[in-house]
Amino acid sequence: MRRVGYLFSFLAVVGALVLTVISQTEPYWLHVKTPSGLPATISVGYGLYQRCERQTMSDLPPWTSPKKGNGRYENYECHRFPGRSECDHDNGAFCALWDTAGYASQISLGFIVAALLALTVGGMTRERRRSQWKFVAALMFCHSVLQILTMSLVVHLWRTWDYPPFEYTNLSVSFYLNLASWAFSLVIVGALIITGIAADAGHKWAAGNRAYRPIGG
Repeated sequence: MRRVGYLFSFLAVVGALVLTVISQTEPYWLHVKTPSGLPATISVGYGLYQRCERQTMSDLPPWTSPKKGNGRYENYECHRFPGRSECDHDNGAFCALWDTAGYASQISLGFIVAALLALTVGGMTRERRRSQWKFVAALMFCHSVLQILTMSLVVHLWRTWDYPPFEYTNLSVSFYLNLASWAFSLVIVGALIITGIAADAGHKWAAGNRAYRPIGG
């Protein structure tokens, strides 16, 4: 495979990595907010590892506001999710599945970092470029599978589990970033396979001017 192919693959994998990290860290897989226009609004976001709540109150008397004269109060707090309070009573299975989704996403991050290292090492010499794409494609495929598992577990719990805090929530930004990360990763896998096979077959667009040609017997 040509060196430029490895360069584009490296940049694409970095993009997938960024999507994965943001989907992991932002607490907006599920989100619910009280209707706008009320004096007090509450916004709650659920992430793989934490729950964050923002409380906003407006039209307050000036002397009650933390910032004198603006008539507005805002508080933002996050805590681990699911925590001990969420796992009490009959929610043990819920917590186990939600934690599994988080672990799967963390492991997927390891695969994508390994893919970046493989691209870095594989792009150094022509012989390595000839075979390393297979290893990178396998790593990115494993990353995609684990991200799909993460998404599937969250959606399953959101849709089917009798967990009252989720009753009025909707899928939010982190969910769609996760979806984009594994879909983009599968595109990368497909592009690597097509380009790698074409390079092995001796096509110049994939292998360059020094295309691989079998030695005639």
